[in-house]
Amino acid sequence: MKLQQHPDRDVRRLLAPLFKRGWVFECINKHYKIRSPTGRLLSMSLTPANPSSIVRIKADIARIERSESETHR
Repeated sequence: MKLQQHPDRDVRRLLAPLFKRGWVFECINKHYKIRSPTGRLLSMSLTPANPSSIVRIKADIARIERSESETHR
């Protein structure tokens, strides 16, 4: 599936390094979805109503990457 960019510029900046590390774009409906290299799905709103949503997205990414690194030990 062709990579489509998230409409929020700050989210795009946050996601760019993830795609370089092997995360892949899944699909867009009402949510933007990306999948980690081991298959965990992260879904985020296309139009976040909460201004602190970027903080929650960073926390979700960190949680997924932390659990994946613990699994590969």
